[in-house]
Amino acid sequence: MTETLDETAQVLLGSFFPREGQKRDLIRSGPLDNYGGPVDADRVRAAIWRMRPGKAPGPDGITAGLLRNAWPILGEEMVRLFRTCIIEATFPQSWKCANLVVLLKQGKKDATNPKSYRPISLLPTMAKALETLIIQDLETETELNNYGQQHGFVPGRSTITAMKSLYDWIHGSNSRHVFGVFLDITGAFDNVGWFPLISRLDALGASIRTMRLIQSYLVNRSASIVIDGKRYQRIIERGCPQGSQLGPTLWKVAMTEIGNMQLDNTANMVLYADDIALTVAAARPQTAHGRIERYLDGLKAWAKAYELEFSPIVHSSQRF
Repeated sequence: MTETLDETAQVLLGSFFPREGQKRDLIRSGPLDNYGGPVDADRVRAAIWRMRPGKAPGPDGITAGLLRNAWPILGEEMVRLFRTCIIEATFPQSWKCANLVVLLKQGKKDATNPKSYRPISLLPTMAKALETLIIQDLETETELNNYGQQHGFVPGRSTITAMKSLYDWIHGSNSRHVFGVFLDITGAFDNVGWFPLISRLDALGASIRTMRLIQSYLVNRSASIVIDGKRYQRIIERGCPQGSQLGPTLWKVAMTEIGNMQLDNTANMVLYADDIALTVAAARPQTAHGRIERYLDGLKAWAKAYELEFSPIVHSSQRF
């Protein structure tokens, strides 16, 4: 329990935005290569129009509706600004400040526990439009949506396709026993390390320009919360802002490494956002348990590399 508003604010911000576990230089060296698709009026306009016009704005107070109204007059300047950001691989510092809205998570009853709350970042609308352009270039360079196990944040996939994939594999198994292990990552978006993210982008084939732009997007970010009229701010050293456009895409980048885990035909993995369903089939329960432990060791190693932890594991098993 905290005794003052100052203590409450610091506890919340510390819970939402933990310090970086390991200080490492993010900068990727090398000349900037050609940037992706042309930054033209059509792309910028589409990025602005995809946002709801009345959605709550970030610290600058500019809504997507205001940008739409200003487009006939300022459209060319917006295009020039976005083109410069991408060519120079620089994300404007003034666009990296977020106002926080704190929501009690569904099903959480302990209002005194900071882990019961979810921070939503209200970001500048111009920043989110630029994030959309970055996502487009990144997905073109890396074919990020072609990793079959991931069903979250992927066009044409959903919880339904994830469940169907799991169901089809279980019922297609000829083994006598199928065991499932279901894992959830604690504060996934808020805790993922930046260094392994950039390293993974490199491994996936992202251009130096895109990696440098994402590095610029991540570093020197800040978030602030207002309690009883007083503003409290914290510098962010890890994680992806919840409420951003780019956050889910960067999370998919981290999860591709799980998608590359070598599974034999007695095991299957289904991913949905930050949830993982591992299923293993075997003629004997002891054999299945041994296989599960082997794959869990791989998942734990991945989590450690990305500075993440799993929530308490839930086991369930089904005999067919």
